Amino acid sequence: RMGALARDPAAPTQIVVTHHVEEIPDGFTHLLLMRGGATVASGALASTMTGANLSAAFGMPIDVHRDGGRWFARRGS
Repeated sequence: RMGALARDPAAPTQIVVTHHVEEIPDGFTHLLLMRGGATVASGALASTMTGANLSAAFGMPIDVHRDGGRWFARRGS
């Protein structure tokens, strides 16, 4: 499981590319958000995964929350 590997300090670095925040495995620690090939935000997952950053990356209002170790995003108002 990717989450278990992410928490294992002896495991190799993993990179996941996705447009769906729900697919980010628990245990991942960092985030790079891009739009049009340019960095919108990067840093620790817990502080970078925000509605403002996702809204800038997707070009529309996005609400984001975390539940049970998983991230969820919905189109905001």
